[in-house]
Amino acid sequence: MATIFSKLYNSTPKDLVDSIANRIGSARQNAGIQASFDRVSAELREEFSYYQTPNLKNISPGDFQNFIQSQLGMVNADMEGYTADEIER
Repeated sequence: MATIFSKLYNSTPKDLVDSIANRIGSARQNAGIQASFDRVSAELREEFSYYQTPNLKNISPGDFQNFIQSQLGMVNADMEGYTADEIER
């Protein structure tokens, strides 16, 4: 609280107005960024809403989970789809 009073008494009116204007500008900019993030987030949620385990075809949710778990941490040329020539490079 003391820093607020100190700032009031030790700043010129112009300094105070500039400080407030900067904060308002930052708040507006942050609000714009947040609105963009919210819009993109909503679009992605909608686009990916189909890709959920209830929509799986020809595999059970448990089998799908087991398959994903078995693939985590595995990286090899065959899994990545590289040909034998590409592996040699």
